[in-house]
Amino acid sequence: TARPRGTGSRIVRRAADGTLTTLVETQQPVLAFVLSRDGKTMVYVTGQITDAAKGTIEYAMMIQPTTPGAAPVAVPLQPHERVIGPAF
Repeated sequence: TARPRGTGSRIVRRAADGTLTTLVETQQPVLAFVLSRDGKTMVYVTGQITDAAKGTIEYAMMIQPTTPGAAPVAVPLQPHERVIGPAF
């Protein structure tokens, strides 16, 4: 299904044979992404504007195996906590 430009994000993996596999598809933009050194785990941060007048953004941080079909797990954040650059 086609999405309007500028909505959501998709993270894909390209296999050695050139095949693309979608690992993450989200309605919110991915603001930060990091892959573990062994390539088995990724962490990504999404953000959604909750109050444009005040510039308030609600962040979510997810950790997920890179195995196709693996489910993400939310990392609890405190209210108004900002996550700029996750790292392993």
